[in-house]
Order: sequence, then structure tokens, then C-alpha cells
Amino acid sequence: MRPISFQKVDSTIIAFDDRLTIFKKKILNNLESLISSRTPKDKKAYINHIKTNIDKIITGKPEIINILRLEFDKIIAPKLMDSKAYINFKDKILAALEYASRRSDFYPKYFHQLGIKACVYCNAQLAVTIEEKVNLKTKIRIDHTAKFQVDHFLPKADYPCFSISLYNLYPVCANCNIAKSKSIVDFNLYSDEQNLTSNGYKFVLEKGTIVYNGGQWAS
Repeated sequence: MRPISFQKVDSTIIAFDDRLTIFKKKILNNLESLISSRTPKDKKAYINHIKTNIDKIITGKPEIINILRLEFDKIIAPKLMDSKAYINFKDKILAALEYASRRSDFYPKYFHQLGIKACVYCNAQLAVTIEEKVNLKTKIRIDHTAKFQVDHFLPKADYPCFSISLYNLYPVCANCNIAKSKSIVDFNLYSDEQNLTSNGYKFVLEKGTIVYNGGQWAS
């Protein structure tokens, strides 16, 4: 897929400024509620660094995100964040940032305005998943919910702080998201105007996949 210009992303962000402002206010309140007198020093510093840089985290370009990444690394290293000792803390950060809610109430419209409908990796399937809601007691399906599937260039397992960073989100299909997992791919979805025509990224279909089977395309 051809990269998307910073100019296009920034103009789309401006179009959603009112909603983003509402989200930020709630996020800051959520983060504040995570801090108490018993909060460990490193976790408190991590939360406060998110609060201080919330605008840059949500709308900052890749260069800004990378600078912040180095700063967060000094507070809690990625390997430590992805360890069992920090699972509960990481889940609390993701909940406070409301990443899961944005998959259904914001990302679909935002990425639609950006002009993205299909997976940015394979460009063959929609970047939407249908999730079932099941009654836990009766085990009966009660509803379906459509959610936008996004991959994180910087994995949210290592960097929950960037789980809602718009420049860190890559719309993908479920298959590509699972296949990529936490791997870093050599593909930059967002670029400046001068680098839009070449990104060095190639997509190859293998025999035996759900798309290509025995020399014939699946219908």
C-alpha cells in the first residue's frame, strides 16, 4: 500500500479535534485515578509521563513518538513491561487510555476519512472484525459488535502508552495481525510528501494460503 502523507493525517486529526479533546479529558482523569500513595515510583513516573505528554502521544508524528519511546524506556524498559510482574499495571494503562473503546467508537470513522478500508499489509481483506457477545451464564450469543482491527507499529505489549497514538496505528485484517504478532515490519504507513512513492515494502502471497490455493485465486 502506498504510504499516507503526514499532511493528510494531520488534516484528518484536525477534523476530529472536538472528539479527541473529549477523549483526552477523560483519559487524564482515568490516569489520575491510578495514582495513590502506594503506587511504586517507576509506575507513578510512567503514568505522569503519559499525562504530561498526552497531546504528543495521541497526535505526535513518528519522530516525536520515537523520542518519547526513549524516554519511556528509561522509566520502564519494554522487556520489563512485557513481564508477568507488570501485566496488571499494563492492563490498567490500556484501560485508562480506553484503547478498546476507540476500536468501535472512533477508529472506523477516523480511518474511513483517511481513506483506509482494507488491511494495509495484504490489501485483500477488510480491517474490521465481528466479535460476538455471549451470555456468560447461558452461553447463548446475544449480539455482534463490529470493531476496527489495528496493529501497533510499536507493540502495545511493550508500549501501552502508545496504544492510542494515531501514527502508531496500522489498520489490518485479523489474519495479518495474528501473523505479524509483535514483530517489527519494514514498512512505514505514514510518510512525508517527499517519500510517498517508495517505501521498499513488498507483499508476497504463498501457495496454500486462504487467498492463493493450488494456482487459483479464492473467490
